Amino acid sequence: MGRQISKWLSILGVATCVAVAGSAQAQWATLDSENSSVTYVSTKLNDISEIHGFDSISGSISDSGTVNISIDAASVNSNIELRDDRMREFLYEVTAFPEIGISAEIDLEALPEGTSQLEFPAIVNLKGVEIPVTVNAFVSRSDSAIAVSSVQPILLYVASVGLAEGVAKLAELAGGITIGGSTAVNFSLSFDL
Repeated sequence: MGRQISKWLSILGVATCVAVAGSAQAQWATLDSENSSVTYVSTKLNDISEIHGFDSISGSISDSGTVNISIDAASVNSNIELRDDRMREFLYEVTAFPEIGISAEIDLEALPEGTSQLEFPAIVNLKGVEIPVTVNAFVSRSDSAIAVSSVQPILLYVASVGLAEGVAKLAELAGGITIGGSTAVNFSLSFDL
């Protein structure tokens, strides 16, 4: 009987440790997807620039400072339906890679009240490729929300992020036009505390 009680106490102890560990990664803030955006600029025919974006973004910041953003790649929106369909199939390959992920670690205790400018490393996971980037952002914090927006665009080069083949296919489908080899990504993210 004593062994049985000891066994149950051990199981209860492990369960308690797991519960405490789980609570250590609780959400500190949740992305307000209605008031957040990720956009990028593409250039075609050498001097025609267009803004594209994504309609579905989710994410959170854990109480340990882990930031995770998930972009639904199929929600790409260029305001031209045919082009969106082609980007889903040939550029983002959404069947195999439905999400674009962004992750970072921030020091929550170092975030001051009001607005500040921070620079920190992040990882973009695009089609299974992890791309390290440096984020330069304005961060505004209040009692109920935190807003993070790009100070300057993040430049991504299609050849180095695994998109060159997709861009070439899009150019071919559009009649052999030229499409620029880089894109500037901007973001405005709002989190509810």
